[in-house]
Amino acid sequence: MNLKVKAPSDLPAGYIFEATVDGKNYNVTVPDGGVKANQEFDGEATEAKAKSSASSSGPTDWKYGLCDCFSTCPCPFFMGCCCEGILAGQILQRLKLNPLGQSGDYKNTCMI
Repeated sequence: MNLKVKAPSDLPAGYIFEATVDGKNYNVTVPDGGVKANQEFDGEATEAKAKSSASSSGPTDWKYGLCDCFSTCPCPFFMGCCCEGILAGQILQRLKLNPLGQSGDYKNTCMI
């Protein structure tokens, strides 16, 4: 089903956003070539699934808990707190930058 809608912002082709028409929510796909902000266009639309009542009735639980960053590996946290130089070296090497943050020989930026 096609709907005539107004683009909320500049959007690339294939982007899917939610639009409300006559009180119903639809997922609208941006056509080939993309659209500019406030441009009216005919987009392929499918009716959006109803949101759960929990999300519209007030606060809900966070997706992740306060200490969930430790669930996989706490190494980046401790390195950031205790050994920030080592962490910075690893990040620079992954970005292929030398110790001064410049492009160049990055092979020995972090020797751990």
